[in-house]
Amino acid sequence: MMKGFKIRLFPTEEQAVKLWQAIGTSRWVWNWGIAYNNDLYSREKKIAFEYELRKEFTKVRNSGEFPWLKDVAAKVPAVTLLTLGQAYRQCFSKRKKGLTAGLPNFKKKGKTRDSYGLDAETVLFYDDGVQVLKVGHVKFKSDIPLADLRSTKIYSPRITFSSGKWVLSFSKEVPASKEVPASPVQLHEYSVGIDLGVKTLAVASCDGKIYKAKNINRSHRIVRLTRQLKHKQRALARKRKGSANRRRALHAVQKCYQRITNIRRNHTHQVTGKIVNLNPKTIVMEDLDVHGMMKNKHLARAIAEQNFFMFKEFVRYKAEEKGIELRFVDRFYPSSKTCSSCGNVVENLPLSQRTYRCPVCGLEIDRDENAARNLEKAV
Repeated sequence: MMKGFKIRLFPTEEQAVKLWQAIGTSRWVWNWGIAYNNDLYSREKKIAFEYELRKEFTKVRNSGEFPWLKDVAAKVPAVTLLTLGQAYRQCFSKRKKGLTAGLPNFKKKGKTRDSYGLDAETVLFYDDGVQVLKVGHVKFKSDIPLADLRSTKIYSPRITFSSGKWVLSFSKEVPASKEVPASPVQLHEYSVGIDLGVKTLAVASCDGKIYKAKNINRSHRIVRLTRQLKHKQRALARKRKGSANRRRALHAVQKCYQRITNIRRNHTHQVTGKIVNLNPKTIVMEDLDVHGMMKNKHLARAIAEQNFFMFKEFVRYKAEEKGIELRFVDRFYPSSKTCSSCGNVVENLPLSQRTYRCPVCGLEIDRDENAARNLEKAV
């Protein structure tokens, strides 16, 4: 099973300069590749992919017109052009399937994420740091044991600077010994039904019990940080573009936004962990049409803040690690409109009506609890 990891890096001032050089070069090479393809398409009505792009770029690099291109490792532009070629392939593949997909865009300094890709073969982990080509041994901090970092090959390594921090992100294959515990988890025969919502992040029904996960976005901590973020964004808007004050203000905005993101992510980890640790045989969720839900302008922001996709992915990989089956019911399944006691289905149930009242058996229950109970039985 593939899993993503992040490691905090602590480069020296000299190493940080080299990392910024690599980021700038990667951005320039990306833009060069797009410009080359735009020109090629206007002349010959065709697009160059990674092999041809790398071949043409080698001529540019060896021409001597841009001597600073040789200040960074040759693998930096090679990985950048490989990623660009894959972006073009993905775009045309989606279009063939009838999906809407845009071509890769130019990257502007200060407007895009500061990062660059590495060749996985060149990233080596040692006791005193991680080896990065033409940068050296960079100190790092990680909860992952060094032996685990060295045990298997890593994929798609990338160094990013965000919110004043350097981070190395990558994915790696988790060994079978990590996927299956030494003492297998004893799963229970019952199922868990999870209903995701805006008022509460999730309501889970399990073996006659109800578990509710609060909406972290309504907590005092998030409300306070959101208010601070608005003030910092207003301050940023008043700063002159290109000034040192604007860079400092942008850094403050990024740092505040990152704190909010970390709190939401941590809350989702805790909630999904508690649900999976119930050790049910099956977990049942709705296959929500989030894209369609986002079209509701009154709920779009609240839905985006809940991040249902992240919740589903966390449940997916945690359930897979324990051998729990994860099922998704059809998005048109009337979990909220169906009585969890007698099975009667009401035709109209507006979102403003938070209590479900069954006209047949007289059941009165919170609509989210009712939906969770129905999902639990929809195995």
